[in-house]
Amino acid sequence: MRIAITRLNTGKYPLYGDWLRRRDASVALVDLEQSPDPAAALAESDGLLLPGGADVAPHYYGQIDPESLCTGIDPARDALELRSLERALGAGKPVLGVCRGLQLANVALGGTLLLDLPRAGIPGHGKTDGRDASHDVVVEHASLLGRITRCERGTVNSAHHQAAGIVAPTLRVTARSVDGVVEAMEWADASDRPFLLLVQWHPERMEDPASPFSRPIAEAFLRACADDK
Repeated sequence: MRIAITRLNTGKYPLYGDWLRRRDASVALVDLEQSPDPAAALAESDGLLLPGGADVAPHYYGQIDPESLCTGIDPARDALELRSLERALGAGKPVLGVCRGLQLANVALGGTLLLDLPRAGIPGHGKTDGRDASHDVVVEHASLLGRITRCERGTVNSAHHQAAGIVAPTLRVTARSVDGVVEAMEWADASDRPFLLLVQWHPERMEDPASPFSRPIAEAFLRACADDK
């Protein structure tokens, strides 16, 4: 099985590969950002993982940022991930989005983002002294995420200052934090559509790797990729 990840081999990004390989040591990982032909590499892969990272450029969702609330914008990465998501969904490949991955997918499918949660009066979702925050999420029982986690409520880690605003027309929210921030999304109607799960937390680096909000997500994604072969 081959899993394409848009960024894999720098900083904390190897954690995504480690997380998947703890579930299946035979998984081959493909770094699209370092591939000479990302489209061909994705075509040869069984699924796509969109990892966390810096903010998506606000012009993609019709916003301007006069106060420079967005940080670390990387135009090349935005373009690569938007193209890769379009190709993966067009080819019926399973997709898992984590943190930025949720936000980028929402934007790609026609939604928007909140530029800065603290500025909107919603604190407590970003890192403190370099450590992830933690908070509870409430999960919609009748959802893909509910079936995967078998939980209606639980604690997740958190390291973001933006979040989904207007939800894309083809998506639905399936988990929120207790203060109302979107924490997970999936297809509004999954009929004849590939596996798509978008989570705002970081399952690849949760302190408890056996958490229902970590290990089962990796397992479900890999099963979907294996079934798609």
